[in-house]
Amino acid sequence: MASTSAGATRGSLYRPYHRSTSTGSSSSSIENLPPRTLARVSKEVRELIKNPPEGIQLVVDSETGLPSSLGEIVAEVEGPQGTPYENRYFRLKLVLGVDFPASPPRGFFLTKIYHPNVDK
Repeated sequence: MASTSAGATRGSLYRPYHRSTSTGSSSSSIENLPPRTLARVSKEVRELIKNPPEGIQLVVDSETGLPSSLGEIVAEVEGPQGTPYENRYFRLKLVLGVDFPASPPRGFFLTKIYHPNVDK
């Protein structure tokens, strides 16, 4: 698997999510979201899948065609053209909290990167 600290090419990074078959006791953040919020997020996710913004694509479950969890949304962002990050893809995860949309989601880089304004 080829990878650099600045990201990876799509061929070496892109893998569709697969649902976990474990029945462990770990709770997903989706369990904490109110039904009204779940309906809104579901509608917006379907729209993003149909009409994704340029350079951004949601990572979806290969069986359902939807994200594996609406409480934790994973996306791939293409690096900007004309930069060292061009033709690289960065995987990000957004975790929706209980009080979403009143408070913003937490965002995490899943692809290791170096940037002076991004710690860990």
